[in-house]
Amino acid sequence: MLLATSKGFYFWNKTYKNLVKWDNAIYTSVMNHVGKTLLASKADNQTKIHEYDSENRRLTPLTSLPISQNSHFVSDFQKDSTWMIYSSEKLYQYDLSHHKLTPVFSTEDRINHVFFDAETDIFWISTQKGLIKLVFDKEIISTVSLPDEKPGPVTSIIEDGDN
Repeated sequence: MLLATSKGFYFWNKTYKNLVKWDNAIYTSVMNHVGKTLLASKADNQTKIHEYDSENRRLTPLTSLPISQNSHFVSDFQKDSTWMIYSSEKLYQYDLSHHKLTPVFSTEDRINHVFFDAETDIFWISTQKGLIKLVFDKEIISTVSLPDEKPGPVTSIIEDGDN
């Protein structure tokens, strides 16, 4: 188990059955992507991406992205040469082959969470004001209204397996 926190990175020590602190950097996200463990950290007004080698307990810097806000991986998105990463205002696509970061969606509402449904290729973006459905390849964006008169912010999304 790995934990990314605003006060450092921790891993679970199976032998001693406890959490061990790795360092004091500000980590905003962790994800397993095509057999690799990636971490995002915030430093110097950039998002830095690291690869974690669990066997040797080593962090290797991979790249820095010009995203000044805290950034989070869309961990459900698993394509070989692409990462999806979001900040509080934008969803980005990062092309690993060309090392190119492209904004694909932006909003004035605060983005709380992004979920990718691999079966339908739909990104569900939860914001302070509701839910946005993004079909990236077809450039379709629609707002999905919650049934409440004054819904609170959507804070997290997962797939339940039934629908």
